[in-house]
Amino acid sequence: MARVEDAWLDEGRMPPGAPPPGTTSAITVRTAKLQLAASGLDKELQFTVSQWPNLLAGPDIIQGFRAKSIDLASNAGIPPIQAQTIGVGAKIVAVQVRNHPSFVFATAPGSSVTRVEDFRGKKIGFSQGQAEGVVVLRALKEAGLRNSDVELVALPSTQFLTALQSKQVDVAPLGEPTLTK
Repeated sequence: MARVEDAWLDEGRMPPGAPPPGTTSAITVRTAKLQLAASGLDKELQFTVSQWPNLLAGPDIIQGFRAKSIDLASNAGIPPIQAQTIGVGAKIVAVQVRNHPSFVFATAPGSSVTRVEDFRGKKIGFSQGQAEGVVVLRALKEAGLRNSDVELVALPSTQFLTALQSKQVDVAPLGEPTLTK
């Protein structure tokens, strides 16, 4: 059975939404690179991926868009909102709904914290403007804690693991692959 796209190509036309011939894109979604290659679907892309830069954190992705060095990225919902606020024309084009949390609160070695209510008086790794920051604020609210009940330690999320290991913070939200480390 022919696909709809094949019928368009047989007629010498491009399917709706298909990129023009010769299109190249820089994509930061490195997991997609691995998945496409393993499945063989990379050969079916209707455009060329010029590079797969390793940008993960929201601020880095915003800077990549600002510098016009990337075309597509995967990130949480906060960075695109911030990008719009500062005049970078990023758009959310797809949303992934997860049935499990993206982040888990990790504690420093020897910590007595076992639940969010135990955050009172503790130093919490906080990355304003990144998804991890939103996770912290939501957890505090759900536990009935105010920001003033804890010490929010401003750090980029890429430094959370090191800050936990060195006991600079008591708690921080971690996601994969950092959580496994």
